[in-house]
Amino acid sequence: MALSLVKTVAAMAVVVMSISCATSNTEVSPPPAEPRPTKIPWPGGTAAATSAEPQPAAAPPVQPGYADGHAVDPSTLISDARIRAPAGSKLSRLAVHYVASNGRVDLGASTHKAWIHYRFRRPPIPAEQTPGAPVGVVTPAKHFPDTIVSYEGSSVTAVADEVGDLGWPAESDPVCSLAQVWAAAIAAGAPPSAVADVTFPADTANGKRVWNFSIQGTNGVLFHAFVDDITCTVKKQEPLL
Repeated sequence: MALSLVKTVAAMAVVVMSISCATSNTEVSPPPAEPRPTKIPWPGGTAAATSAEPQPAAAPPVQPGYADGHAVDPSTLISDARIRAPAGSKLSRLAVHYVASNGRVDLGASTHKAWIHYRFRRPPIPAEQTPGAPVGVVTPAKHFPDTIVSYEGSSVTAVADEVGDLGWPAESDPVCSLAQVWAAAIAAGAPPSAVADVTFPADTANGKRVWNFSIQGTNGVLFHAFVDDITCTVKKQEPLL
């Protein structure tokens, strides 16, 4: 009886060991993982989507509106700058740093840092009587920040400027090109091998439709003149230093 019981226990132990070995030698596949959210770039932020969904292409980088960064014409670039400003904006000021006598700007120059800035201004919404309110309750005029579109190096930016400046919306885009402004300055004695600083319109008492043209020298301003935007001729020339 005792011998039979011992044999039975031994047999059960063998069975348990066999099952244990079989279990340890069998690989169990883990359950399929749930798709994890993936961050997808969107213009202005990010959105979550599963990896199983098609991913849209990233927004293309903002491209400057010119092909050759070493010969940019600020006069023809106005239309490209305008589309980067809010709808209804008017050109308030154009400032060019280091424009050559051919009317072009080398934004990729290694010897100096040139740039082109356009300032656009949206007309304000005038004050008005508040609808449905008694006379005397007026909704104040609403003014908008200016937008400065800048071309520097190989990049273009458009930023809001709450402060504003002394400029004012021009009646229309400039009539004269930068090459014509330079030609007028050369006729008045400007050195053609130089680069100039030019602004339009001139924020002085010389009138709205006037270009402010200057060339810097080691001791101050080397050449300074105001060029009329209608006739593209020098309207007033400052004495040389």
